[in-house]
Amino acid sequence: GNFIQPLVAAINCSLWVYYGLFKKERDIPLAAANAPGIVFGLVTAITALI
Repeated sequence: GNFIQPLVAAINCSLWVYYGLFKKERDIPLAAANAPGIVFGLVTAITALI
């Protein structure tokens, strides 16, 4: 399958988690909501390559 879309989704979630944790006032719910997307995106991208 195509691995690009889930890989880009994982990168997008990584950026949102970084933003939520490192902005002046931390946004833990934002980071927590996007953290699973990193794992799921990477697993899906790897699965698409196999």
